Amino acid sequence: DHPPVPFREVNLPQKLRFRYHTNGKLHLGNYRSVTATRIMKASPACIREMKKTADALQLAGHRRIQL
Repeated sequence: DHPPVPFREVNLPQKLRFRYHTNGKLHLGNYRSVTATRIMKASPACIREMKKTADALQLAGHRRIQL
């Protein structure tokens, strides 16, 4: 058995800026420094859920920057 991992509070700005791009592969801001974009190929379900998430964040007032 393992001890529980403590929860860490994260302080985020009121409004986020996020970007995403899908073209059969999933690209997130954190992956911009990866030169081999073939590393992560997103499934259609993953692309669909990323779009839902991006839409929900935009409706909540966050800024979407589409690549």
